[in-house]
Amino acid sequence: NAHSIDPTYCDVHMQYAHVYFQQEKLIPFEEELVEALLCPFSMGQAMTNWNRYWQVMLSSGNSVANERYTKYMQRIQGEIDRAEKEDASKAKKDSGRDELLY
Repeated sequence: NAHSIDPTYCDVHMQYAHVYFQQEKLIPFEEELVEALLCPFSMGQAMTNWNRYWQVMLSSGNSVANERYTKYMQRIQGEIDRAEKEDASKAKKDSGRDELLY
C-alpha cells in the first residue's frame, strides 16, 4: 500500500477513515481522521467529517467519547503549536539571511 512505500504520504489517512467508518470501526476511524486533519492535502474534507461526527458523538453525553475527543484535540493542538514554532524559527532564520544579503 502507498503508506508502507512512503510514510509521509498523508492523503491515505482520509481513505482509511472512510473504510473504517463504513465498517463501523469507530476508534480506528477517529484515529485516522485525526491523521487526515493533520495532512494539508486532506485537511478540508477531514474537518467537515470531524465536525459532523463529533457533533453527534458529543451530543450523546457519552463521557468516554468526550475523553477521546479531548485526547484527540490535545494531539491536534500540540501539532499546531509545533508547526507554529517551526514556522517562526524558519522565518527568523530567513530574515537573518536577508539581512546578510543587504
